[in-house]
Amino acid sequence: MRRTIHNPILNDTVTFLRTSAESGGAITELEATVMPGGGNPPHFHGTYDETITVLEGVIRLKLANGVHDLSLGKSYVIKAGQVHSLSNATDAPARLRTQISPGNEGFENALRIMCGLASDGLYNQRKMPHSLQHLAICASISDTWLSGPLSWLNVPLRIVARLARWRGVEERLCLTYCV
Repeated sequence: MRRTIHNPILNDTVTFLRTSAESGGAITELEATVMPGGGNPPHFHGTYDETITVLEGVIRLKLANGVHDLSLGKSYVIKAGQVHSLSNATDAPARLRTQISPGNEGFENALRIMCGLASDGLYNQRKMPHSLQHLAICASISDTWLSGPLSWLNVPLRIVARLARWRGVEERLCLTYCV
């Protein structure tokens, strides 16, 4: 399995330092580069904590208690269930280390699948997978739940993921991008 993956649409790179399998399920640890303007929408994870440490640049972390600009060496622990989003609001790439505890193989596979889909030209102009089934599978296996205005999508995405899983879509995605 490749240690470093790249999303050519977002131009983000992820390097797995320690996977859930390698740590006996204790942690998933990775380094990621987030390009200027990159980031993710408000969301939360129900089953794991995330510790973000900035290695280069500045990461903007938005939480219920406000906005935190994290610079070199600064860390923040995002607890399971805590709504958050992160972005790079600067004009230079930012590099961060993320530790997920306990480790989550689904999170790791979702990143692999998303990068693979982007590499294969299977993203749309909104920088998301063309297929709602692919997006739903990635949200489901990574225990990612949208928050705010997009939260209404959570139940439909889980239903689509369940149907896609039944149709073998998750298995095909994993065989294609996670080996």
